[in-house]
Amino acid sequence: MFNNFVDIIHNIKKIPDVAKKINNELSKKNVFGISTGGLLIININCNYKILCISIDPYILKEDNSFLEKMTCLAIQDAFIKIQM
Repeated sequence: MFNNFVDIIHNIKKIPDVAKKINNELSKKNVFGISTGGLLIININCNYKILCISIDPYILKEDNSFLEKMTCLAIQDAFIKIQM
């Protein structure tokens, strides 16, 4: 029984290292969130860090609400892909 307890404590001490390794792996995996028609594309890693945004010049000719909507759609698309 004592050996099991020692093993448990030993494994608990490994958790921060394992979490750091997983975090590093997630930061290396990227997805692309794409808005309707591909007018706005967001490159984001699986730690939810936005790496790059590509905006079609057409969007910039529209009003701000259109840009905001396309941004939200691209972000939502990226988040869905990360969770898959």
